[in-house]
Amino acid sequence: MASYTEIRFRGGIPYEVTGGGAGGSGISGAPAVWPLRFPPEDHTQGIGSVTGLQEKLDLLSVLQDASLLFAEEADPRPSSDPTRRVFWKAASSDPAGAFAGDIVLKGTGSGLTQLFLEGYTGSNGAAWNASNWSNQRLTTAATATIQGNKGQLFAGSATAYAGGVTEYYPTNKLDAEWRGTFQFTNAVDGMILFSLRGEFSGVYVHTGYFLQLGRGGTVRITKSVAFTETVMATLTQSLATTTDYEIRFRVEGAQVKAKLWTGSTEPSAWTMEATDPSGVLGTGKASVELRGGSAASATALFDNVSLSELTSGGTLTLSVVP
Repeated sequence: MASYTEIRFRGGIPYEVTGGGAGGSGISGAPAVWPLRFPPEDHTQGIGSVTGLQEKLDLLSVLQDASLLFAEEADPRPSSDPTRRVFWKAASSDPAGAFAGDIVLKGTGSGLTQLFLEGYTGSNGAAWNASNWSNQRLTTAATATIQGNKGQLFAGSATAYAGGVTEYYPTNKLDAEWRGTFQFTNAVDGMILFSLRGEFSGVYVHTGYFLQLGRGGTVRITKSVAFTETVMATLTQSLATTTDYEIRFRVEGAQVKAKLWTGSTEPSAWTMEATDPSGVLGTGKASVELRGGSAASATALFDNVSLSELTSGGTLTLSVVP
């Protein structure tokens, strides 16, 4: 039985729409069904890309009871319940169990397609999985290896910020998202960088959008064009050693967003958000980099790192269940 995701809105509350599907955001194992989500923490794709959709969604603000409910096909509401539900379903039929008056967005929409999920399983000292990663930069004695079923980047023996190691996904992507866990294992003031839409000059990413995570407390989103860097958003956050941090870093159109948190509960809101006002970068590489600090031997561990591509397109129609 296919599952669907339900959302109810209180009148006047702003909201947005996302696509999901198998491997996408909000739902898994149900490739024929897409969810509507509330609150609108990160769901912007699907509005601007479908002509007339925003106007149709404006009609939904009359709905009541802003609570999110995940349900199977069975409808939990009594027939006397006056609220109306909203469904986004990639099929021509109405969801089974929908009541008369419920609103359905039918068709295909946008979502996240996972390109890989890296668990770093393997023998200590083995290289990162060549199916997902290519190496771009290794300074003196720097390594990218598996250690304790985690991915380890070691910035090498160079000092004065000259050390570093970079691993990247070999296929160019436009709208994409990094997600994963990292930790600094020593107190050397190194910096982790997740990049999207990157371009290389020699061994360096000279152009791209970056999430910079500095051991000394520098946490920010930047844009670089031919090595000229612009800070787009900053966060005051110290990063402790031997502490696991979770990140999400997304570039979608001109929107650049990131989340940083500890623990098992992901925050609903993006920690940093920025819009590129001009010269939005085109397709490029997605990379993970560790830059060395003032001293040698900066080291970081990674786990459950995934790269996903944002997809969009198709048409949506709004209808009311008779």
